[in-house]
Amino acid sequence: MSKIDDLIFELCPNGVEFVRLGNISTLYRGKSLSKSDVGTGDVPIILYGELYTKYGDYITEIFSRCEISRAQLGTRLQVGDLVMPITSTTKEAQIGKASAVLHTAPAYLGGDAIALRHNQEPGYLVHLINGSWFEGLKMLHRTGTTVSHLSPQAIMDIEIPLPPLKVQREIVSILDKFTELEAELEAELEARIRQREYLIRSVQGGSHPLLRDATTLTLNEIAIFESGKPHEPFVDPEGDCELITAKFISTDGSQARRIMSSSIRTHALIDDIVTVLSDLPNGRALGKTKGLRLSGLRMKMHSTLNTYITFLTGIRRF
Repeated sequence: MSKIDDLIFELCPNGVEFVRLGNISTLYRGKSLSKSDVGTGDVPIILYGELYTKYGDYITEIFSRCEISRAQLGTRLQVGDLVMPITSTTKEAQIGKASAVLHTAPAYLGGDAIALRHNQEPGYLVHLINGSWFEGLKMLHRTGTTVSHLSPQAIMDIEIPLPPLKVQREIVSILDKFTELEAELEAELEARIRQREYLIRSVQGGSHPLLRDATTLTLNEIAIFESGKPHEPFVDPEGDCELITAKFISTDGSQARRIMSSSIRTHALIDDIVTVLSDLPNGRALGKTKGLRLSGLRMKMHSTLNTYITFLTGIRRF
């Protein structure tokens, strides 16, 4: 058993209790403040749109400032408050996402947002409210099309699992570590993307040191081309082989179909490269290339060269 399991077994012998969010928190509506107030003074304020673009799970620094007489028209926040935007002008925005205020200086909340004041572990409520389970319940109370709104009272009526504070803190400790790891992985991915872009630019311009003595050849000189034949009439959900089509390549394999091996009309060899030669309706995948063990346009070559050609043919200039 994990430490969390042990704590629940010890502290919640009858299971974790579910309670209304409104029973453990008090709702405060943000008010008055808007973009026109930003930059007029030095009192910290939070606008609802910034909760989408500037703040994550925890608010330790507040970016906007306002002069005090205007700021005080907003809703004063306390350390530990959860703030949530309840209006959205785009479908992509996660309306109702929660952020915990850990900023210690006085701050004020503008309109189209709410603050929940409570005596629970802030991080636990943040992870719970921002999770997919609560998201599904919350979105039942979303209204509007062009501009969306959430019903604050309906949110307060949602029942949530509420373990003891000791369990909450252990859960937060684990989830925060995952969040930190995710940020590290995203930074590593960004670094790899920049490295790839550098390689693409250097290959395009012929400036990479490894290309100084390189020989320029046409693909015809190093590959055997073969067009894949139509297999659609032989599609069989019970088939024992993958059917590689333009859609399969363009969707990175998410759109897969199968056929029986006895129906194969174009065989593939290990280290073949496949590319999209026809794409409807918008042609965005036209020329997309994958180094795969699949049927399609074939290039029989050494696997290292296969990887290089796949990279090369993925360059937009190509």
